[in-house]
Amino acid sequence: LLETFAEIGPELGAVMNTDKTRILTATNNTSILQRLQDEAHPAASSLPQAINQYSRNKGTPVEVTDGLRILGVPIGSKEFCNNFHMSKLQEAEADAVCIQQNLTDKQTKTRLFKTCTLHKITHLFASDVVNTDESLLPDDWYNWKSPLADKFSTIISTFMTGTFSIESFPAHSFTIATLPISSGGLGFQHPRAAAIPSFINTVKQSINYAVDGIHLPYQPSAIILPSSITSLYEEWDSNSTSKTFTTFNRYVPHLASICTDDCSTPPDSLPPETINKFISSRSTSFYRDIINSFAGSVAIHGLYTSADASVLHALPSLLNALSSYPLIAMSRIDSKNRMDNQSFTTATLRKLRIPFFRSVDDAPICFCGHKIDCHLDHFFKCGDFKKATMSNKIRDGTMKVFQRIAPLAQYCKSKHDVDTERTGVVAKMKHKRPFDWYFLVNHHVASKLSNSTYLSEIG
Repeated sequence: LLETFAEIGPELGAVMNTDKTRILTATNNTSILQRLQDEAHPAASSLPQAINQYSRNKGTPVEVTDGLRILGVPIGSKEFCNNFHMSKLQEAEADAVCIQQNLTDKQTKTRLFKTCTLHKITHLFASDVVNTDESLLPDDWYNWKSPLADKFSTIISTFMTGTFSIESFPAHSFTIATLPISSGGLGFQHPRAAAIPSFINTVKQSINYAVDGIHLPYQPSAIILPSSITSLYEEWDSNSTSKTFTTFNRYVPHLASICTDDCSTPPDSLPPETINKFISSRSTSFYRDIINSFAGSVAIHGLYTSADASVLHALPSLLNALSSYPLIAMSRIDSKNRMDNQSFTTATLRKLRIPFFRSVDDAPICFCGHKIDCHLDHFFKCGDFKKATMSNKIRDGTMKVFQRIAPLAQYCKSKHDVDTERTGVVAKMKHKRPFDWYFLVNHHVASKLSNSTYLSEIG
């Protein structure tokens, strides 16, 4: 293989870097070269030559006997892989500290932490499953636990406590932070509900490649893999000696039932054709969204059953996705989407239901004379703080939109027909203002409205 690459690669612009090429001969930290010579194995002479020619470090031949990294994922002994996981988590932890110490804008810190720091570790989720003993595998695929998951949780909690100057990061806040944005969370990726789906997707893709070949863009047919590779996947559904396949077959019915709308059938009784449909499908992103949504609903159910009363009554508003997007997902190219530190801190602590004050004694007194509670709920029921200003901004903003689109859609003649809080709309209450904004509908358009409902006024 290496000789073929070295032969045809240069003509295609691919030159082998021997300082980055490694030959793995064992995973138990013991060289096999002497044993090959003692057994007069056919590779006894060719393998040392290949190592000397292609696997080098500054001119010195390197035989790897514990494991190596392929596309950022460790391959080798459990000890090597787990040590690799921890080293990458330590690097992520150092990156998080660097972000905290060298940036001042809290929204920028949080966005970088979510998008860059955490995202750099997600490719190790499947490897974590592979290198965990079968006895430690959870019953539920959405409840993954491992040293990697624990360290991941520590990194998130440490970053949040440091960024927002809080003493601790409560369990309900952690759950909300790791919920998908579409479920009302902050979208911090976590292996708890992502590790096993990542593993299933990786194995599923490998089975597809082995069975159907690799489909490349603009190629009329798939590239069929050699039998030495495809033979490894021939009995994936019945192989009881491979931990990879036993783990895969343990969890794939559960995910298949979710993704194929067959939730009424118990996973253990799922028909083989349903599982095969899930495995053969290439709709990776579509299935990922379904799985994330299901995992989010499970986590939310857990919140409703475990959260205390001070959190429980606020969950419907906390889990509104509309309060997630401005914090963590909207494009910062538009300066209007950027929040100052005070606003971002207030909105985030409110979102995660984290107390603003350490104790009741630290809470200030409101203008109305009452103590302000630690979650600032007081301001939503205090008579001295009215919503008129914000309501008027929403009213004026939507009116400007309709001043542009209503004439264009021929619902009225000009933008001047769109008005705010007009009086005299209701004959019996001429002085009332029932609508925030109002316009008189063009009669020609009104006559064509569906269901024979002829409207002359919209507000």
